[in-house]
Amino acid sequence: ANSKGDIEKTLYPTLGVVFFNDAQRYSLRYVKQVEGVICSGGICRLEPAFSGFRFAMNTTF
Repeated sequence: ANSKGDIEKTLYPTLGVVFFNDAQRYSLRYVKQVEGVICSGGICRLEPAFSGFRFAMNTTF
């Protein structure tokens, strides 16, 4: 909180592009992430603080 008692918000932006090609999905994102538990698709994991580019490739078969 600041001197007025207001709660200050901290932003953690993500910007990226995703490309689909048949059964493949490629993504490139710039991420600023705080350390903590990250849940996605019903799976939770502990991740460290991170700031930078993240590349992911997913294949469906």
